[in-house]
Amino acid sequence: MAYTAARSALQQYTDVSVSCSHCGASATLLSPSDTVRDSLMNATYLNMFQQELDLLHRAQALFSRFPSSRHPLKTGHEWLKRVDKGQPDEAFEGALAKDPELHEFLTNKSFLLSRRLEVIATACTKLSS
Repeated sequence: MAYTAARSALQQYTDVSVSCSHCGASATLLSPSDTVRDSLMNATYLNMFQQELDLLHRAQALFSRFPSSRHPLKTGHEWLKRVDKGQPDEAFEGALAKDPELHEFLTNKSFLLSRRLEVIATACTKLSS
C-alpha cells in the first residue's frame, strides 16, 4: 500500500529531483517516463530494505551470541507471545550498547525476527532483479 501511495505521489510531479545516496550527486529529471519513475521507486525501497536487512542480521548475530538470554529486547523479537517480560541481562545490554543504531531499532520496532528476516530478504531479492 505504501508503494502505491508513493508511486501516486511521484506521478504528481513533472520534474523529479534525485540524488545518489552513495556519492551525493543530484540532478533533476525532466518529465521522466513511468519506467524511470518505477525504477526510482524500486531503488528507493531496495535501499531502505537493504539497510533494514543489515540491522536484522546484526540483531540475529547478537541474539546468537547470547542464546540463553531472557533480555526483554531479545525475547520480544523471538516469540510472538512473550512467555514473561524477560529478565535483565547485563552482558547482553553491554553488547547492545556498543551498537546504538541496533538498540534504537530493536527498541522502536515490533517484529518477529525470523519472519521479518524472511520477508525483507525476499523483498531485496525481488527488487534487485
